Amino acid sequence: MDASLRGRQLHDFLSPRLRSRLRGSRHRAAAAPTSVYQLTDRLHAGRTVHVPAGEIAATASAWLAQLGVRTSLAGQLAHAVAVGDWPAVYAIGECLSVDFAVAVYRQADRC
Repeated sequence: MDASLRGRQLHDFLSPRLRSRLRGSRHRAAAAPTSVYQLTDRLHAGRTVHVPAGEIAATASAWLAQLGVRTSLAGQLAHAVAVGDWPAVYAIGECLSVDFAVAVYRQADRC
């Protein structure tokens, strides 16, 4: 590893615009809690999973850990999904080499 990169996180390489978008994403409407999302690892052919929102960060983090990468972006990806900030979801997914899609969307039951 290049000594100039040691100790830096992937977040350090994001553009100021994306960092600003990530900070401002917490004020949007939340996604349905019963939705299932499809994550595809673009760095490993054929690796696609369907997970609920609560497992997005753990899944993306596990994939990145296999490559020796530690970053807070996996948690920020999960947060962007939770608040429905789809431009941030796709931008973070691009940085992480993870494709993202809503696999199953279910409205919460209403009485």
